[in-house]
Amino acid sequence: MNEVDDVTLARALIARDPEARAVAWRRFRPMVARTAARFFDSAADIDDVVQEVFVCLLNRIHTLSHPAALRNFILSITRFTITYQKKRALRRRYEPLAEHHAESLTVSLDAESRETLGRVFHRLERSATLDRTAFLLRFVHGLEIVEVATALGRSPATVKRHLARTRRRVLARLASAEAQA
Repeated sequence: MNEVDDVTLARALIARDPEARAVAWRRFRPMVARTAARFFDSAADIDDVVQEVFVCLLNRIHTLSHPAALRNFILSITRFTITYQKKRALRRRYEPLAEHHAESLTVSLDAESRETLGRVFHRLERSATLDRTAFLLRFVHGLEIVEVATALGRSPATVKRHLARTRRRVLARLASAEAQA
């Protein structure tokens, strides 16, 4: 099946052949990832787009009326997925958190804690918006991973990747700042 042309592959996908799914993934994943990389910097965001494109492809393959247009069909799904993700990210940037998270966000700090939090905020300034928000919701406000993922509209796996990277960076910056002081 690896050597079949796009028309045969499209027909196999329409017939729900499991082997065709794997072949389509291997054949078209690089193209989808390259296209997504033009619009997203984060490898996690690119991975999310790639996965969403293939889920949509498998759910919508039955609507492909011309099997010879498989590549263009996938590019079209990719374009719409990227557009949706960009709009979603922009909307999340300006929307407040949902009401059910409001009680988790109430914080009162003593002077020492406020100073430590100030140093953390200073170190978070250079982080991307998603990284910073996920970090604050998880480590400052104490939300669980699933709650953070729900609040940010991302998968728990994506949130975990962002948190691990941001936590490493913040701790490294705090350690180097304390060593210099």
